[in-house]
Amino acid sequence: MNDDSSYRNRYRFAFLAIAFVMISLPAIGLYPSTSNGHTGLTMLLMGVVAAGMGLAIWVN
Repeated sequence: MNDDSSYRNRYRFAFLAIAFVMISLPAIGLYPSTSNGHTGLTMLLMGVVAAGMGLAIWVN
């Protein structure tokens, strides 16, 4: 458990930067995919956003 905590603390900035990108970049394609009716792409992009939020929660 201690090794896991130190690993998160060592790479905290990198993990938070990845989480920020995972949350903010899919928004570029999210609006066009929903307005054009591409359900699969919309679900994929929402999954990336949810994974980024999960990563941010895990780091903090």
